[in-house]
Amino acid sequence: MPGTIGGTAGILCSGTEPLWAEATLYEVPEGGFDLAGEIPEYSLADAGLSIKSYLDRVSSHTLMAVSLALGETREETTGISFATRWGPLSSMKLFFEKVRQNPRFAPPLPFSHSYANSPASAAAIEFGLKGWHCVFSDGDASGLDALAAASWEADQSGSTIVVAAADALSVELYSYYKSQGTPGLPSPESPSKFVPSEAAVGLVVKPSGPGRKVTVWGNGLRDGVPADAPERVYTDAYTFNRARYYDEALGENRSIRHVGLRVGNAGPALGLLAVAAAAADTGPSLILAGGRENTTMILLE
Repeated sequence: MPGTIGGTAGILCSGTEPLWAEATLYEVPEGGFDLAGEIPEYSLADAGLSIKSYLDRVSSHTLMAVSLALGETREETTGISFATRWGPLSSMKLFFEKVRQNPRFAPPLPFSHSYANSPASAAAIEFGLKGWHCVFSDGDASGLDALAAASWEADQSGSTIVVAAADALSVELYSYYKSQGTPGLPSPESPSKFVPSEAAVGLVVKPSGPGRKVTVWGNGLRDGVPADAPERVYTDAYTFNRARYYDEALGENRSIRHVGLRVGNAGPALGLLAVAAAAADTGPSLILAGGRENTTMILLE
């Protein structure tokens, strides 16, 4: 599935220091893990974007990411391919709280903005995107799946497609992670621990031509790594268990960078962050996302 990434993507994962700090978006119980990867404060108004009362953090992140990716480009035929793992959990919780209070008078607006596709719809309305539109929400590989689908569609239709992925930290998401016992610093001694994080990424995909070419390779890692795979690899691994799985599958003599071990568990956006990091280097790179259950593998040339 060829396609090209046009323009520039912010490389948020350069350097070596972790990108997390003390959590401020939710109250951590005494003795709880208090680090998180939070997106710094920003203003939609300062970016010239609409402010609506029903936009939760996921949709706001999506609008900002798409705005940065598109720049001044505003073509009606532009499409959007969006990925999220959790969607607008806060909007969903708000709606069900209203239902519990009084089912007859629960306002429908929060519910209509709690779907996985709600952030993509908000972006399509904000930027007048009337082209091809698709949403992926099937685990951590969804970001690369959205990119792969957009690359194929761009070549078939000759259109430009913005690819975005976003998830947001919230009390609801932290509560779930805490119930699973997964928040913690990733290490060989705690191989399943991860830092709760959020991220939003936007890339612009155009038909094949000048630019970096995207190709989906094989059937994940189930068929092994192709013999002609590049030595440089970027992955979404945010736990040592996932990093070890990739390392063992890829074999020795490769330069492997696990983006999630610096960013934290930010869902499908990690796959696109890995693409952005790879795009900062010259030469081909292999990008992996999804882990043992559902790995998607993309070649960036």
